[in-house]
Amino acid sequence: FGVETIVLPCKDKVNLNLLMKILSEKKIDSILIEGGSEIHYSVLESKIANHIYCYIAPKLFGGRNAKSPIGGQGIDSPENCFELTNTSINQIGSDFLIEADIKKKPTTIISKVQAYILKEKVFTLTQLREAFPKTNFATLRAYVNDMKHENLLVELERGKYSIR
Repeated sequence: FGVETIVLPCKDKVNLNLLMKILSEKKIDSILIEGGSEIHYSVLESKIANHIYCYIAPKLFGGRNAKSPIGGQGIDSPENCFELTNTSINQIGSDFLIEADIKKKPTTIISKVQAYILKEKVFTLTQLREAFPKTNFATLRAYVNDMKHENLLVELERGKYSIR
């Protein structure tokens, strides 16, 4: 069988939707992702996960700066949380395994902006600001810059962008 390396156009983080598209073309429809809180959030936010296995040790940690199992930008309201269904909990040694399906995938502002960009194909920052008037302009600009750094967008002229 061997190993194949897949190189994706990105700077800081992998475009998980693009990765899954490439893997599906290779007839791979199931993967295991193990990581920290940021990768966990990226997987949920990109909507590529439909089932989780979460191992929990019987230890409690805390503090204002304590890490959470899910990092990232977070969810804007309880109605948009990642809900779990078909949940089972099993004890394995002293640890616990929570296994569940992901019922509802939230619509965060990032996924709304991404959907807008994919639909429009070519856009300006002004159009983006008009489409999302309640979102801080610096947040929108940062998201566009992130997409540029990941080679997903190309700047056609100052302030005008297109999907690659």
